Amino acid sequence: MPDVAPPRASLPWLGPHQVRLALHPALPVLGGVLLTVAVVVLFRRPDLVPGYRDLLWSPHGSLVLLSGAAAGWTLLLAHEPAHLVTARAAGVPGRMRLGTRLQFLVMQTDISGSNSPRTVTG
Repeated sequence: MPDVAPPRASLPWLGPHQVRLALHPALPVLGGVLLTVAVVVLFRRPDLVPGYRDLLWSPHGSLVLLSGAAAGWTLLLAHEPAHLVTARAAGVPGRMRLGTRLQFLVMQTDISGSNSPRTVTG
């Protein structure tokens, strides 16, 4: 069977030189420091720990549901490009797309090009 051409990469203008800081060794350290500070603050100020009533902020259930869906999709639209940026920083092409998993609408980043030998420059 003939080889199928790989799908076109999403955001082709995004190159490794533009996002190389995504793989900087100090980034996980910074994340660990922020997490540690957050835990210390929550131990010192337990009143800041959210409860279930913080999720039910309105008596209108539809409004709570719609705002939760909007927050979820906002986080998703920040999360999936992070996969693409990390792949590009390593010199791997990637492709983002919407799809379905069973009955759920999902957004996924295909970085299957990471298995092929490639020269990383930048």
